[in-house]
Amino acid sequence: MPPTSRGLYEVLITEALDARLQDDQKSREIRREGLREADAADRIAFHLGRVVERAVTSFGREERVEKGIALARQLIDDIASVAAEAAQKEKPIAPGAVLRALLSRLPDGTPETIAEPLIPLLDTTLLTNAPGEPRVGSQLLTEIHSADRIDVVMA
Repeated sequence: MPPTSRGLYEVLITEALDARLQDDQKSREIRREGLREADAADRIAFHLGRVVERAVTSFGREERVEKGIALARQLIDDIASVAAEAAQKEKPIAPGAVLRALLSRLPDGTPETIAEPLIPLLDTTLLTNAPGEPRVGSQLLTEIHSADRIDVVMA
């Protein structure tokens, strides 16, 4: 949701947001700043990620994977035509797949097993040891086998 309430922001100003800010400028102080070269890649990627996420979410459940992959492939074609041919190799394969593991083979030829953590790899979770919530210790135990490092901030 685009910003509408009082506060601090670091979001790209889109055409829709710019129109709303024009309406608000009589009643609010609006501070704009040019996009700095050092921040450009991160801010643009974050914005595009949110746009793509909303677009893919808007597709019907039965067509979400197919249309989402098609959209990603089209965007990468557009990026490659402007930025670099190497981006062509970054297109997701159709019909869409996710790499879940790369496993070594044991001496008997069977693949090793690495237990998957309870919290998905791409999720960030705050564990508080509150009653009825997952325990920090048990969560850490499920993370150890799949982790390349573990960072803990603890009070």
